[in-house]
Amino acid sequence: MGLPVTVYRWDDAGAPQLTANRKPSEIINILNKCLVDGYGSKSPLGWTKEFEDGVNQKVVFRNSPTTGSGGFVRFASLGGSDAAATFMTIRAGMSMSDIDTFFKETSYQRGITVSAFTSIHWFLIGTSSAFYFMLSNSTYTLLAQNGYSLERGCFVGDFKSYLPADQCTFIALGDYINGDQTSNAGSATQAFYNHFYGVYAITQPGDSSYQNRIHGADGSNVSMNYGVRLTCMCISNASYTQSLNNMGLYASAHLAVSSQSSQTTVVDINGVNIRNSVITPLVRGELPGLKVEIMQRYNNQSWPKIELLDGKNHWLLRTAFYTAGVWINMEEW
Repeated sequence: MGLPVTVYRWDDAGAPQLTANRKPSEIINILNKCLVDGYGSKSPLGWTKEFEDGVNQKVVFRNSPTTGSGGFVRFASLGGSDAAATFMTIRAGMSMSDIDTFFKETSYQRGITVSAFTSIHWFLIGTSSAFYFMLSNSTYTLLAQNGYSLERGCFVGDFKSYLPADQCTFIALGDYINGDQTSNAGSATQAFYNHFYGVYAITQPGDSSYQNRIHGADGSNVSMNYGVRLTCMCISNASYTQSLNNMGLYASAHLAVSSQSSQTTVVDINGVNIRNSVITPLVRGELPGLKVEIMQRYNNQSWPKIELLDGKNHWLLRTAFYTAGVWINMEEW
């Protein structure tokens, strides 16, 4: 049995709200309510708030050390401002000693670009160990529209490792480009979605732009950069103007070593080819609760879209590209 999922959204009774300003304090309030405090009739996910700097708009949350790894994530306003549409940075690590000190930190992500579109809609889908948090374009109501950025957001928490007793599973995925860059993504860049939409299959070398540093499964400080990869390519077509038949074909969003294919000659710290490594393997795990539809069906239908897949309700993420096909399980991960 997996962990139970809770869905929080802007139109719930008693839900915290975004204004057209989309201030960092508003985003932090939403995260507080969903992760720690709860609102209306909805209980929180069971995360804890470890550190907070209200003056500089910084907050650190920790997932459950019982059902998760006990990893830490910090959301912070760029420059400490609470001005409208200020860029929000996201950093994550396996532990922290204070609000600015990380241990076994994953890569510094670009975070959430809040200035790309007008949004008063948001949703968060998650468990006690991980969540997806999205700001959704309030101007356009379609599931997919070529050239328009429709959602910004992040994944934070534990991925589903393929290694028993993996000690380093807590990550954060934010906007399109990884690294120390803190400028807003372009208007058509799709943020979190770009981590796996149409990206390389495991047989192809992944793009280093999508990398996320993950430390050794044995808890050591050795690390490799991982990107989100599919088991195969998605089929997307701009001419899809109506819902097609569901072929029932889905891929998982795997975490695989960036810029390396299944033919890699790279070895781990012990000299073992990473295809066979149990410390930094070529394929480390997958994002929880996510299905990537191979024969994608939706284009100009109205958002939001919820559909029963394999007996469980799933929420369809929107995209600036031709067709939408990334689904989040709304019941169990």
